[in-house]
Amino acid sequence: MTGVDFQGPFPLDTSFFIEPEAARTIISNFVLVNGNFPHVFGVFARATDHITLSHLRIFTPWQGITNNGGKHWTVIHNNIEKVPPDSDSATEIYMPADRAILENNLVAFNTIDPSDSDAVASDGILVALFENI
Repeated sequence: MTGVDFQGPFPLDTSFFIEPEAARTIISNFVLVNGNFPHVFGVFARATDHITLSHLRIFTPWQGITNNGGKHWTVIHNNIEKVPPDSDSATEIYMPADRAILENNLVAFNTIDPSDSDAVASDGILVALFENI
C-alpha cells in the first residue's frame, strides 16, 4: 500500500491517516511497508475514537501504530517488524495522551520485533502522558 503525505510541522509518510470523523474504522489484513525515514507511520490518528486494528503486518515504521489521544481502540493480532536504519527513537505502538484522555484501549496479542539489521532497538510499546507541552 502506498502511503499518504500528512503535513504537520514536518512531512509524514503515513499508510493510514485516520481523521476524527472516521471513528469506528476497522483496518484489518493489510501489509504496510513504509519507506521515507525519518517520519514514517503505519497507522496514525489524533483524537479519533473506536478504531480497530487487527492482523496488520507493518514493516520498518518509525511509529507502527500511533493513537494520539483516541478512546476505545482495539489493537490485536498485529505483527510489527524492523525499525528504520539508524533510528534511535522508533516506537512500534505509541499512545501519547497529549491531546485527549486515553481510556478503554485494548492492546493485546501483538508481535513486535523492534530490531533493525544493525541491532538497534525501539521502545516497543509506549503509553505516555505529556503535560505542559
